[in-house]
Amino acid sequence: MNQTQEFTFLLTDLDYYLSKKGLPVIRLYGKRPDNKLVLVYVRDFLPYLYIKWTGDLEFIIENDPAVKRWLKGQKQVSLRRYFWAGEKVKLLKLYGSDPERLAEVNRALSNLGLETFEADIPFLKRFLIDNNLKCLNVLTVRNVAFIKKDGEKVLLEASYRDLFPASKENVRSPDHFYKLKIMALSLSVPREKGEPVKDLLKLKDKPIIALSIVWGTSSKLNNGKLFLNKGCTSESEKKTILEFLAKLHQLQPDVLVTFKGDSFTLPFLLERMRRLGIRSQKLSLFQQEPVPYINRLISYRIRGRISLDLSLRTWHVHPASGKKNLEDIAKTVLGRGRVTISSSLKDLWYSGVIKKKKDDLRLFLRAIAVDCKLIYDLFWALGLNSWLVVLRTTGFPPAEASSCTERVNGEFELMRYLRRKGILIPEHPDKAQIKKNKLERKLYPHEGGAVFSPLGLIHTAVIITDFRSMYPSVMAAHNIGAETINQWRKAKDLGTIATLFHQQSPSCLSLLEKTMLQKRLAKKKLIKLAEERLAQTTDPQEREELKETLNVLESEQKSLKIVANSMYGAHYYIRSRFFTQTLAGAIANHSRKYLLKLVDILEQISKELVPCKLIYGDTDSAFIKIMDPGRVLAVYSETDPQKRRQALKKLMKLIQQILEKINETLPQPMKLQLEDIAYRVIFKPGRKKAYSYVSLLTEKCKVVGFEAVRSDWSPLAQAAQKKVLDILLRGQNLPDAQTIEQRITVEEDICDQQEFLIAKRFLLELGKRILQLPHEELLSKVTIRTPIRQAPSNYQVKPAAVHAFLAFAKEEGLNPETDWLTFDKFPWIITAGMGGISQRARHPKYVKTIDREHYISEILRACENFGIKVSLEEVKSVLTLPLKDLFAENSDIDWAKKTILPYGTSDFINLQESRKEKPKKKKEKPLPGQQLLTAYTKKREQENS
Repeated sequence: MNQTQEFTFLLTDLDYYLSKKGLPVIRLYGKRPDNKLVLVYVRDFLPYLYIKWTGDLEFIIENDPAVKRWLKGQKQVSLRRYFWAGEKVKLLKLYGSDPERLAEVNRALSNLGLETFEADIPFLKRFLIDNNLKCLNVLTVRNVAFIKKDGEKVLLEASYRDLFPASKENVRSPDHFYKLKIMALSLSVPREKGEPVKDLLKLKDKPIIALSIVWGTSSKLNNGKLFLNKGCTSESEKKTILEFLAKLHQLQPDVLVTFKGDSFTLPFLLERMRRLGIRSQKLSLFQQEPVPYINRLISYRIRGRISLDLSLRTWHVHPASGKKNLEDIAKTVLGRGRVTISSSLKDLWYSGVIKKKKDDLRLFLRAIAVDCKLIYDLFWALGLNSWLVVLRTTGFPPAEASSCTERVNGEFELMRYLRRKGILIPEHPDKAQIKKNKLERKLYPHEGGAVFSPLGLIHTAVIITDFRSMYPSVMAAHNIGAETINQWRKAKDLGTIATLFHQQSPSCLSLLEKTMLQKRLAKKKLIKLAEERLAQTTDPQEREELKETLNVLESEQKSLKIVANSMYGAHYYIRSRFFTQTLAGAIANHSRKYLLKLVDILEQISKELVPCKLIYGDTDSAFIKIMDPGRVLAVYSETDPQKRRQALKKLMKLIQQILEKINETLPQPMKLQLEDIAYRVIFKPGRKKAYSYVSLLTEKCKVVGFEAVRSDWSPLAQAAQKKVLDILLRGQNLPDAQTIEQRITVEEDICDQQEFLIAKRFLLELGKRILQLPHEELLSKVTIRTPIRQAPSNYQVKPAAVHAFLAFAKEEGLNPETDWLTFDKFPWIITAGMGGISQRARHPKYVKTIDREHYISEILRACENFGIKVSLEEVKSVLTLPLKDLFAENSDIDWAKKTILPYGTSDFINLQESRKEKPKKKKEKPLPGQQLLTAYTKKREQENS
């Protein structure tokens, strides 16, 4: 064998098998920058567990046949517990043979009354944790023994002791060392028009008529190829599949992307390969292992490649159709869908490919090519590339990409830190322990993050800030950790938080969070430098390189944030191996303390710098009102761009001074940073986490927690409430108010009620339009989409969506107990008639008469909290008024017309089109905001005099 000193490669996957001697052999799959395939065999790493030391331990082990057969070695060690404040424990470390028998050995030892540790950690994850190796990162192998080295493959032997992460000096980043190659795959079968997919899957007797692939390393750079079945025989189908497999091994993609690949594409392809005598091994990187479906991974396992089914990552996408097919998801996410064909795909293939009709062939090729391109584009649009960066950050095995979560990634990273500091990794809870955890959380709940009820209803000149990485910063600043806790206490009785954790040595949790925060700050600095350089350079090549660098850096900093933030959830989740109410409560309580502390800090700043006050706090965000709003009003009212920039610069300087004074009192790495500046903000009375404001920086209206962002309100109600908020927030004559009643009775300004009058007129006009709108035009505006989460028979009280689905299933001849699964969110509308509201819900397809009064009432209720009270009777009475009289009471008609814009070109009807008023001579009007600024200046002058 040839010897070499050092060898580097990107680790893309790993697995193991048992040798003839019954010992595990780990295989590391990887790639080199020159696209060579790498396979590293590691034969000297063995599975193990720990047993708490007792005097007769060795005698017990020697006399247990199950343990004795498995045992290969033992060693005395001392480690510390995680949940016992770092208590030191004397242990015996047992090494064994088959990793699959570890659970059996653990049961045998437990039955003997012995206490075991770390028996549940999967073998491959144990290998990565113990050796500090990370998947999708670059590894260095020292003292390599090459088995085979040719033009395409490199096979070698190595000891686990000779495997190390590549140094930063030699490798700039994994992405620069080797870019992962993404390949989208789709297949076509001769499906009849309207033929259910489940029937195709049941028999799998129809041939594959086409395979299509698109591959590349970025969202822009990609190529494609089609493989056509040009005959009606098994041999032609086999030839098509073999051509695809040959191209697969020529390109050797790292990530194989499908849409519903785990439920259709891969099972269908594998079954056809089996029937045609093609081994499934040909899909894997080295063509050595078959391709099974692994329930635990909820995906197929293709050795050496990452298999990703995009349909599993579309939980946040809700198409208007209520279904999640490729067409629906693509239209929602990408704005484009599949190619429309009038005939069935089977007929089109036969006509175009077999009969060689050019037009049909062209349409068929376009249809299957577009499908695959949609899958490739969805991979990037859905952020799956960023998810791979999260896996890279923790080094989590990419074969589990479909089944793992942010929390699981964070736990995996924390396990590395525990091993590094010699602390026992807690056991994953079994069903009995989960039940205990659930009871503990119920008996001793902690308050969670602080949320202060808003002080008042309407405020002007508000600084919106948030604590940078609040929970990670708290964990890092106060050395929070299960091994640094001084005394275990119940979550609701934590005592003096400052003394709860000792500071003698850093905890694993605080070390992890500090590292993540420091790395993220470093990435942000690099992003800033790259953005500055991008703004300066005009060289096209350099600009493209900088954009690519920025994309990589953004993905990396976001992944660091995700992992850092997941740790709070890991200690609060009852199924986590790190669950503990004490730590979760301590983290939340520390965070609450800093929000409370802000009140006192701002009182001091009010004396030294400028009067300001905390009016609202929400876990990690703080709304600080500048009591002297002149500088904010000066920016808002200024129309000259240069003067506005100067005014904004002065305001930003003041805000920076406020934040600096606050940050001086906070421990590192905690920091309060500017999120936005609100010209005006409205809070929802009696509700936390519900507010809306107009940004002074972007001039956009943001809505949080109101009905406008709730999915159980119709689009029309959401849009109407948002427009009313917009009217109130952008108005020039609306003073601050503590309550609705105060808002209505203020008489300081003669124009004080203008915004409310305009909002009321808007609601009256909208109500009138809803009563008059044609049925077809109103349908889309009142359609609500709600998920059905279980079979209809399992609901004790059936919501509107379930009633609508049951009626729909009856009309369509569906089985309601199974076909509910085909809908992501079911669309429904309340129809006119007798009975309860939910019972009158129907699918839009079967709605004859819409309950218009119900939807008007819904809109009116959504606006009552702002002091705008309009009754249904008032709306009906408007039908008798001429349209030109609707705004007669308003002295500022032009402003009203500009403010009450239609919801959209296809939704709200343009109110101005129906007003055929005679042209009036325009009066000279003050600049926007000038009335308010003038009134404010006069008031200040009077106070000073």
